[in-house]
Amino acid sequence: MSIVLTLFHAVQACGGVYTGLFSAMAVYNLKQNEEQAENAAKYSNTAEHQLHKTRTTQTSGAIASISSIVTSVVLAVNPFGQSRTWPLLLSAANAGGIYLGYRHVSSFWRHKAKVPFFTDYNDGITASNSMLQLLLAWLIETLNPNSKTRNTITSRFSIRLGMGAFAGELVPHEQQPSPAKGPFPMRGLLLPPKLPSFPASAISLSCLIPVVKLGFFHSSKRQIHNIRLRNMDPFEYNANPGRVVFGPGSIQKLPDEIKRLGLKSPLLLSTPQQVSQAEDLAKILTSASIEPAGTYNNATMHTPSHITEEAMSFLHSKSADCVVSIGGGSTIGLGKAISIRTGLYHICIPTTYAGSEMTPILGETQDGRKATRSDPKILPGTVIYDVDFTMTLPVALSATSGVNAIAHAVEALYAKNKNPIISLLAIEGTKALAESLPEIIENAQSQPAREKAQYGAWLCGVCLGSSAMALHHKLCHTLGGSFNLPHAETHTIVLPHALSYNAPAIPEAMEKLATALPGSEGDATKGLNVLLEKLKVKRALKDYGMKEEDIDKAAEIAVSNQYPNPRKIEKEPIRELIRRAWAGEPARADL
Repeated sequence: MSIVLTLFHAVQACGGVYTGLFSAMAVYNLKQNEEQAENAAKYSNTAEHQLHKTRTTQTSGAIASISSIVTSVVLAVNPFGQSRTWPLLLSAANAGGIYLGYRHVSSFWRHKAKVPFFTDYNDGITASNSMLQLLLAWLIETLNPNSKTRNTITSRFSIRLGMGAFAGELVPHEQQPSPAKGPFPMRGLLLPPKLPSFPASAISLSCLIPVVKLGFFHSSKRQIHNIRLRNMDPFEYNANPGRVVFGPGSIQKLPDEIKRLGLKSPLLLSTPQQVSQAEDLAKILTSASIEPAGTYNNATMHTPSHITEEAMSFLHSKSADCVVSIGGGSTIGLGKAISIRTGLYHICIPTTYAGSEMTPILGETQDGRKATRSDPKILPGTVIYDVDFTMTLPVALSATSGVNAIAHAVEALYAKNKNPIISLLAIEGTKALAESLPEIIENAQSQPAREKAQYGAWLCGVCLGSSAMALHHKLCHTLGGSFNLPHAETHTIVLPHALSYNAPAIPEAMEKLATALPGSEGDATKGLNVLLEKLKVKRALKDYGMKEEDIDKAAEIAVSNQYPNPRKIEKEPIRELIRRAWAGEPARADL
């Protein structure tokens, strides 16, 4: 749409300059050569009317020239009116155009009974239409100088067309017998002789303006709606503390971060699959004269209590003064569990897009049930985002981990403690991930895409850390903790279904979210379905081991405790939601 608007503006600006020069030349020729008016009179049934038009054009043509050129220059400098550099000049130009329209309209209606229908009646219609457009544009500019609506742009385009019609009134092109005399002959400035006259062309294009307006208004109605002034909802916002180090190669700053804190003996944490990355950290630290206290490499998803106890026993046998976790949600969760129990400073190095590193939330599993708690002390102190550690992240895990991050942003948009700051981060984070993840699927080694995904994951993680989560996260914790389903994959499958469940209660959030999802066509649920298709991810919980008989148990657990959610939690719709997620059906807004 931005390309179309740019081309649209280029056409109107060029047309405005052309019309201005044309009008100036017309005035000059009329003053230099009386024969021009006499020739023009031959092609009207009433010489009096044609001569009146000539005198009118002499006066108002100068206004047309100045108004058109000035307005076009202003628009060339500031095409979409997001700041008014020369508001008074632009308003004056439009006012001059209104006067021009008035002179031509009065000229037409004064002699309407004496002129042929198909020649000057068209001019009268064009003049009337263009004067109305000029008046509307002037009102928009004067009464609402900060307007960003595209109606302003289309009104200005009508101005260009109207002025072109006025300038072309002087000599109907298809009837012009010979080039006009004078230093600026008119014929060479017009369209080829076999094409319609300039006024007729302008009339035809002017008729398209309402259609163009309707199309742009339809495509931008959400943006226009968003800038309408309305009462803001009251909110509270608490910025979570924490330090972020972002950029390629930033892992080399780890020793400096530890020294800055006055620490010297970190415990390294990883999963069994990421032992090599933990070893790389140890080498970086050792080369900077920092000796790790040890490495625990048995972190497990959903942070089972027995793994935490095992890690605590390992820690007690060492002399660590801080914890460094490298990996995804499993390792970071273990680091949080250790930090909240011991008070040790926690440094995270995320290698996925899960976003857990930016939250004061800890989810732990015990006896087959996962429980979460929130405490400011759980929030890691420093997070190092190094894109180099994500370059080898498998494509499938990149996709599900990224959608997991999007889920944080989605629920932040309708959280009970939502606020405008977090909503902005949620839309930006969702947009960054929705644009970068499909590119990663096509080219896993694209560093710009990986960086953008990591940036989006950071923002979505902030959303999770600052907002109360609702249905989606409660369901995923139920399914993951109770049936040992993989964390990111479960979030990916459940998200569009949970959103469709809440959709009737969150129209504003759905509208905002749709703007961040390519292919949504105004429907956020459709946008998520489209994204998951692009990412080629599995869509069924049964593919990860959940049995059909587990659906009823999952529904019972999900509704056993009521929790804040935009829509009331009801067992039968929740059961159907889980069934669809189990079967791998696309999300539908009929729950």
